[in-house]
Amino acid sequence: MTGKHRDILIRTDGFYERGLGHIYRCTTLGRTLAAMPGLRVSFLTVEDHFSVESLRQVSPRVRTLPPWYPDRREQMLVQTVEVCDEIKPDVLFTDILDTPAWFMKDVKKCCGSVVCIDDLGAGGALADVVTGIDIEVCADTIPDEIRNSFQAAIHGGPRYCIIREDVLALRQEPAEKKYGGGKILVLFGGSDPQHATIIVLRSLLELKKESKITAVFGPCNRDFDEARELKEAFCGRLEILLKPPNLPRLMAGADVAICGVGNTLYEFLTLGVPCVIVSQAELQETFASRFDKYGCAVHAGRADRFDPSRLCGATEKLLTSREVWEKRSRAALELFDGCGTERIARLIKKFAEKRSG
Repeated sequence: MTGKHRDILIRTDGFYERGLGHIYRCTTLGRTLAAMPGLRVSFLTVEDHFSVESLRQVSPRVRTLPPWYPDRREQMLVQTVEVCDEIKPDVLFTDILDTPAWFMKDVKKCCGSVVCIDDLGAGGALADVVTGIDIEVCADTIPDEIRNSFQAAIHGGPRYCIIREDVLALRQEPAEKKYGGGKILVLFGGSDPQHATIIVLRSLLELKKESKITAVFGPCNRDFDEARELKEAFCGRLEILLKPPNLPRLMAGADVAICGVGNTLYEFLTLGVPCVIVSQAELQETFASRFDKYGCAVHAGRADRFDPSRLCGATEKLLTSREVWEKRSRAALELFDGCGTERIARLIKKFAEKRSG
């Protein structure tokens, strides 16, 4: 703690290969924390222009590490410990996945408390708190050696999902939403390194139900030109947008969303928009199957090996049956109440005050 302030350091990364979901949710959490009296928010992230500028809109206190490379992970963790030892924050909030035990032991020596989100590694097991959706949805995938050493308190599940403020402002009950326009929104986050948007658009050429398809490309998506070449084949049914300024409103107005697993999915479900999920990795398949069981989404398979007819069939069923659509919409709204950011912020504030009290 410096003077009257309780220092919160948020450690997160975002770049093309990983996507920008971690940055988006940490800016949302950072704004909520910064609005709480007595808290001072700082960020630590790897050098990436878009990510750094996004974080600076929340706080001028942004420190950077060298650009990310797979073989530099351990070095970056060491540098994170060094920064924590210098700042000695009251609370360190980490949005980095699968940390090792040595990392958590070292940062806990120089931080008042450590709160992790979605860290299912040996390091997360030693934190003060693990929060986020992963700790509940993927609990069965945690190796026994980590599960048996778990010391962290768990505050997890959809109730601890960080959702942007401009998305929450558009949340509606199913009865208030207009249905029947056949509006499909395809959105795979800020970067889409697996090229899922293009794969999905090619598959939707087989869609029989008359519909209006909108594909949104994020600021780091590299497939925009290819999508424009594909547009002609849709005969006027496809609209392609690059970084639209009204994205939350587009999301709220969709009848069906086609997306991957992550913040984009959780935002659609918070808005009560039923989703068709195209997973892009083995762990995402676990997530997608769980949300399918929850009743708020349909898993259409992996992007690299799924059947287009399965994607089209699930989409058409939601577009043609009000009963099916409303059932999934209500399930989504019940699962995601939109209060996760505030819950996590209050948790962090409690730990910060505990250290200084």
